[in-house]
Amino acid sequence: MIAGATMLSSRLLRDRTMGLRLPDGTLAAATGISLGQDAATVTGMVHPTMRRRGIGERLLQWAIAQADDAALLVETESCSSDAEALYARHGLVRIFAETVMRHDLVAVPVIAPPDGVEVVPVSSASEQDLFDAYRGSFADRPGFEEPDAEEWLAELHADEEWRTDLSLLATDDRARPIGFVNVLGNWLDQVGVMPGWRGQRLGALLVSRSLRALQTEGATEMWLCVNVNNAAEDLYRRLGFTAHGTRARYAGRRQPATQ
Repeated sequence: MIAGATMLSSRLLRDRTMGLRLPDGTLAAATGISLGQDAATVTGMVHPTMRRRGIGERLLQWAIAQADDAALLVETESCSSDAEALYARHGLVRIFAETVMRHDLVAVPVIAPPDGVEVVPVSSASEQDLFDAYRGSFADRPGFEEPDAEEWLAELHADEEWRTDLSLLATDDRARPIGFVNVLGNWLDQVGVMPGWRGQRLGALLVSRSLRALQTEGATEMWLCVNVNNAAEDLYRRLGFTAHGTRARYAGRRQPATQ
């Protein structure tokens, strides 16, 4: 996965940032930390050619020192066995993980819509219907807390990469919202299907149409993230997505490293 300037800025330009440059000026590694009242959030990256040289260890030690006694949350874009061992040495435990998946858009599947279903771009749909589709699709998930509709929509509008032309809303034969997808740039950000419509390939239909729309405008790839052990990963694999790494979060308090 290639990191763009927007992603790097959001991940690394935090309250404090430290980087390592090679003699020719190339940025080989960096880490950023956001300092909260009770917690500190850290993200770091090391170029693949510079790994296994102790750079990640040094960056993490710097971040731990910046966090002082605050609880530490480490967010990683690419989790490896070496990184797992590094975090474990510093008393950090994985609390969340998701698989990063990619579709190369060379061959895009065609899925027939269920009877009575209409799919339209979000750009020509009711935003309230989009929110209702989101709420109805996720309300039965453990721990779901329903957001305010205006706040949820405002967050989407604030993201400059939200593609309302590629994001889709599905409705039934009575024009009621039953499913949706949101696309940010070339990322499939959210996919939701209401309980009564699951198992009818509605999710596959929505994803495939977003893939085809992105392909039509000349894009070469689409990305998504799905929680580890989420059954939806099987759907994405059947549609042609392949795994390209793991994003994860690790949490803990400052502890001396064990040898």
